[in-house]
Amino acid sequence: PLNVSRETLQHNPLIHKIRKALVSRVLGKFSDLAESDPAKYREFWDEFGPIIKEGLHMDYENRDKLLELARFRSSMGTSADDLVSLKQYVGRMREGQKDIYYIHGENLDIVEKSPHLEVFKEKGIEVLYLVDPIDEFIVPNNVYDYDGKKLVSVTQGDLDLGELGKEEEKKKKKADAKYKKLLERIKNILANDVKEVRVTTRLKDSPCCLVSDGQAVGAYMEKLMKSMGQEVPESKPTLEVNVEHPVVANLETLYERDPKNPQLDEWVNILYDQALIAAGQGVRDPLTYSKRINELLTSVSASSAEAEGTQDG
Repeated sequence: PLNVSRETLQHNPLIHKIRKALVSRVLGKFSDLAESDPAKYREFWDEFGPIIKEGLHMDYENRDKLLELARFRSSMGTSADDLVSLKQYVGRMREGQKDIYYIHGENLDIVEKSPHLEVFKEKGIEVLYLVDPIDEFIVPNNVYDYDGKKLVSVTQGDLDLGELGKEEEKKKKKADAKYKKLLERIKNILANDVKEVRVTTRLKDSPCCLVSDGQAVGAYMEKLMKSMGQEVPESKPTLEVNVEHPVVANLETLYERDPKNPQLDEWVNILYDQALIAAGQGVRDPLTYSKRINELLTSVSASSAEAEGTQDG
């Protein structure tokens, strides 16, 4: 056009075509670099990875191309520097695995030690570690599937591993009936803090963990929103209990002897606060938590000292 202004150029069809062609050409170059020189692409990703991920939120038209460029850390990485693409993840999925699994977290150290990963580690199922702040915004809001497979958080909803989780589901059905009354008692103790208490299939070494509803704000997202001064929608997590853990088995024995035993309240509250810590959150009342831990240690140490004295005698 003869009359040139910012407004004129912004709405000029030719400018739109040039912009589209340039973006396509640039993304094509990035893709070629990723294929031909992964080490060089890694250097590029270290500098501009978050910007590429931001594009997944801003540029839906190029979503598929940007998804191919995206890289993530994962549970299959041999070091903190190992990255995986979604294409690589799908290529090494276990037979019978139907979803792509991920976990959000503040940093790599926290997510690697999360109790939510226990069943995945045991079964050799890869989990993506989403530790960039931008990840919480784009997954699952903008990136919810890839190659026909859903992206599923390991910390939200009732875990369904399909064929890979059949054995755990069978055990869960039996445990639901056996521990029904204990779970109800735990729910009453934590009535102000949890929405539901149920038997879990995702834990192997830990006694319990917290999970969010499928549509609820995740624990890490909630933390981010609070740090930015935003209001967080009120929602209670679900407490999942590993009935095969010795601590839970002892709670069941204690409950059978005396359902109203005050020690149940103390121990259940300790377990809940520990679940908060494992999720990267702070305990509700640090002083009360410390007092409960000290009382428990005093009781255990006294029993241990008494047992030692009996042996010596």
